[in-house]
Amino acid sequence: MALEFCINGAPPTLTEITAERERAAHDRAMLRKKNIRFLIIILTIVGTYIPSMIIFVIPHFEDPDLGIGAYFLPYLTFIIFAVGNNQHHKIIEKPRKIMDEAIAALEEASPEAFAEVTDAGRRYAKIAAYLEQVSAQGRPLLQAESAAVQQWIADEVRAATA
Repeated sequence: MALEFCINGAPPTLTEITAERERAAHDRAMLRKKNIRFLIIILTIVGTYIPSMIIFVIPHFEDPDLGIGAYFLPYLTFIIFAVGNNQHHKIIEKPRKIMDEAIAALEEASPEAFAEVTDAGRRYAKIAAYLEQVSAQGRPLLQAESAAVQQWIADEVRAATA
């Protein structure tokens, strides 16, 4: 996520948040297109693999003098599965999870999270000032901002105990 949430600075504006949501939605749509393209490629590979099994392996069972090459063809199934699964994970799944987290972070904070942040605002002046800036913009608190506040509190507690 390109948008940074830090309570030490000014909160992002509604325009910046909207632009980030649109960018994340666009990136998610591009991943969906990559997923479809990847599926078509894998189905094409499997579609060519099955006829080769029919052409090379099945006749070998009837005539063992054709050679040992047909014995190794079934192991190709494992290689196709392992490489395809690894590539799918790197190209599609990891970025998809990151985009899902980014989209979820840009949603409005739950009432419970908002209550926790408001309670923390009563204890820390910096959080109260950040909440005032957010409310002055006329927008709700986001989940990413709630997480940033929780991180700030954890850093303050860690610094106080150190």
